[in-house]
Amino acid sequence: MSQLVIPFKPKSNTNDPASIKKKELTELGENIVNDLGKTVKSLVKNSNLHDNMLLISKSFAAHEGNISQTDEMVKQMQQLSQELMNQVKFLENSLQQIEPLNQKVTDITNSIHTAVPSSQPHL
Repeated sequence: MSQLVIPFKPKSNTNDPASIKKKELTELGENIVNDLGKTVKSLVKNSNLHDNMLLISKSFAAHEGNISQTDEMVKQMQQLSQELMNQVKFLENSLQQIEPLNQKVTDITNSIHTAVPSSQPHL
Protein backbone atom coordinates (compact mmCIF):
# COMPACT_ATOMS: atom_id res chain seq x y z
CA MET A 1 0.00 0.00 0.00
CA SER A 2 1.40 3.34 -0.98
CA GLN A 3 1.54 6.20 1.36
CA LEU A 4 0.52 9.67 0.45
CA VAL A 5 3.35 12.06 1.20
CA ILE A 6 2.37 15.63 1.94
CA PRO A 7 5.30 18.02 1.98
CA PHE A 8 5.79 20.12 5.03
CA LYS A 9 4.71 23.66 4.41
CA PRO A 10 5.45 26.17 7.07
CA LYS A 11 2.46 28.21 8.04
CA SER A 12 2.93 31.74 6.76
CA ASN A 13 2.27 34.56 9.07
CA THR A 14 -0.55 36.55 7.46
CA ASN A 15 0.00 39.41 9.82
CA ASP A 16 3.68 39.81 8.85
CA PRO A 17 4.08 43.32 7.31
CA ALA A 18 6.75 42.09 4.87
CA SER A 19 4.46 39.33 3.57
CA ILE A 20 1.58 41.76 3.23
CA LYS A 21 3.78 44.25 1.33
CA LYS A 22 5.18 41.46 -0.88
CA LYS A 23 1.63 40.34 -1.73
CA GLU A 24 0.55 43.91 -2.52
CA LEU A 25 3.61 44.51 -4.72
CA THR A 26 3.08 41.21 -6.53
CA GLU A 27 -0.54 42.09 -7.25
CA LEU A 28 0.47 45.58 -8.43
CA GLY A 29 3.15 44.04 -10.67
CA GLU A 30 0.65 41.60 -12.16
CA ASN A 31 -1.77 44.46 -12.82
CA ILE A 32 0.97 46.51 -14.48
CA VAL A 33 2.01 43.59 -16.70
CA ASN A 34 -1.63 42.89 -17.64
CA ASP A 35 -2.23 46.57 -18.43
CA LEU A 36 0.95 46.71 -20.53
CA GLY A 37 -0.15 43.60 -22.44
CA LYS A 38 -3.57 45.09 -23.14
CA THR A 39 -2.00 48.39 -24.20
CA VAL A 40 0.47 46.73 -26.57
CA LYS A 41 -2.30 44.59 -28.04
CA SER A 42 -4.45 47.68 -28.57
CA LEU A 43 -1.55 49.61 -30.12
CA VAL A 44 -0.76 46.80 -32.53
CA LYS A 45 -4.42 46.40 -33.44
CA ASN A 46 -5.03 50.11 -33.97
CA SER A 47 -1.72 50.94 -35.65
CA ASN A 48 -2.30 48.76 -38.74
CA LEU A 49 1.03 47.14 -37.98
CA HIS A 50 0.00 43.91 -39.67
CA ASP A 51 -1.06 45.74 -42.84
CA ASN A 52 2.15 47.76 -42.84
CA MET A 53 4.23 44.60 -42.38
CA LEU A 54 2.44 43.00 -45.35
CA LEU A 55 3.01 46.10 -47.45
CA ILE A 56 6.71 46.16 -46.56
CA SER A 57 7.14 42.45 -47.27
CA LYS A 58 5.42 42.83 -50.65
CA SER A 59 7.68 45.77 -51.44
CA PHE A 60 10.75 43.73 -50.55
CA ALA A 61 9.49 40.83 -52.66
CA ALA A 62 9.00 43.15 -55.65
CA HIS A 63 12.44 44.65 -55.07
CA GLU A 64 13.97 41.17 -54.99
CA GLY A 65 12.19 40.38 -58.26
CA ASN A 66 13.54 43.57 -59.81
CA ILE A 67 17.05 42.64 -58.69
CA SER A 68 16.82 39.20 -60.28
CA GLN A 69 15.40 40.73 -63.48
CA THR A 70 18.21 43.28 -63.52
CA ASP A 71 20.77 40.53 -63.00
CA GLU A 72 19.28 38.60 -65.92
CA MET A 73 19.32 41.73 -68.10
CA VAL A 74 22.98 42.34 -67.26
CA LYS A 75 23.81 38.76 -68.28
CA GLN A 76 21.95 39.21 -71.57
CA MET A 77 23.74 42.50 -72.21
CA GLN A 78 27.08 40.81 -71.59
CA GLN A 79 26.18 38.06 -74.06
CA LEU A 80 25.08 40.62 -76.64
CA SER A 81 28.25 42.60 -76.10
CA GLN A 82 30.35 39.48 -76.64
CA GLU A 83 28.42 38.66 -79.81
CA LEU A 84 28.92 42.21 -81.06
CA MET A 85 32.65 41.98 -80.37
CA ASN A 86 32.79 38.72 -82.34
CA GLN A 87 30.99 40.35 -85.27
CA VAL A 88 33.31 43.38 -85.17
CA LYS A 89 36.36 41.08 -85.24
CA PHE A 90 34.87 39.15 -88.17
CA LEU A 91 34.20 42.39 -90.05
CA GLU A 92 37.70 43.66 -89.27
CA ASN A 93 39.25 40.43 -90.59
CA SER A 94 37.09 40.62 -93.70
CA LEU A 95 38.18 44.21 -94.37
CA GLN A 96 41.82 43.26 -93.86
CA GLN A 97 41.43 40.50 -96.46
CA ILE A 98 39.74 42.87 -98.92
CA GLU A 99 42.59 45.38 -98.83
CA PRO A 100 45.18 43.09 -100.53
CA LEU A 101 42.57 42.06 -103.12
CA ASN A 102 41.81 45.71 -103.81
CA GLN A 103 45.51 46.43 -104.22
CA LYS A 104 45.87 43.52 -106.70
CA VAL A 105 42.90 44.78 -108.73
CA THR A 106 44.45 48.27 -108.78
CA ASP A 107 47.82 46.84 -109.87
CA ILE A 108 46.23 44.78 -112.64
CA THR A 109 44.23 47.77 -113.85
CA ASN A 110 47.36 49.94 -113.90
CA SER A 111 49.35 47.28 -115.73
CA ILE A 112 46.63 46.94 -118.35
CA HIS A 113 46.63 50.72 -118.94
CA THR A 114 50.39 50.80 -119.29
CA ALA A 115 50.54 47.73 -121.55
CA VAL A 116 47.84 48.87 -123.94
CA PRO A 117 48.10 52.55 -124.83
CA SER A 118 44.78 54.17 -125.30
CA SER A 119 44.03 55.77 -128.63
CA GLN A 120 41.82 58.31 -127.00
CA PRO A 121 43.24 60.97 -124.75
CA HIS A 122 42.37 60.85 -121.07
CA LEU A 123 40.41 63.78 -119.84
